[in-house]
Amino acid sequence: MSMRNIVMRFTGKSSLLMANGMSQTYDPGGGTTTGKKKRDKNDEMEALCYRDDAGSFQFPAMAFRQALVDACKGRKVGMRGLGGIVQGAVFTTGDWADLLHPKTKKPLKKFIENMARAVNQNKGTGTGVIVVRPELTEWM
Repeated sequence: MSMRNIVMRFTGKSSLLMANGMSQTYDPGGGTTTGKKKRDKNDEMEALCYRDDAGSFQFPAMAFRQALVDACKGRKVGMRGLGGIVQGAVFTTGDWADLLHPKTKKPLKKFIENMARAVNQNKGTGTGVIVVRPELTEWM
């Protein structure tokens, strides 16, 4: 059996929320964020985005691979689990997947604001906070 490259395009059926983990230490004034430091929500949302050097959105390719593997779990091919087969057979060739508009096929550069209530469990007792994240409604 030989290895083959197959290019797959996924079209989002629901919104994609971005939450770049590297932005946890984002501070527009330099240094790291600590305590109750207030940040501008637009700067914070921009820091949560995954962007390439041209300013277009991209997303970690491993996230799409993991979503494909997770979708296969619980299904079988003969006696073998499909999740394990896909996990051993599907690999990404690059680190990033470019996000395009599904109709125009042009790179996405703008997002909308998604504001939601979340519970911060850091102190042991749940504290309600407002979380703002960038959201892409149409993507592929």
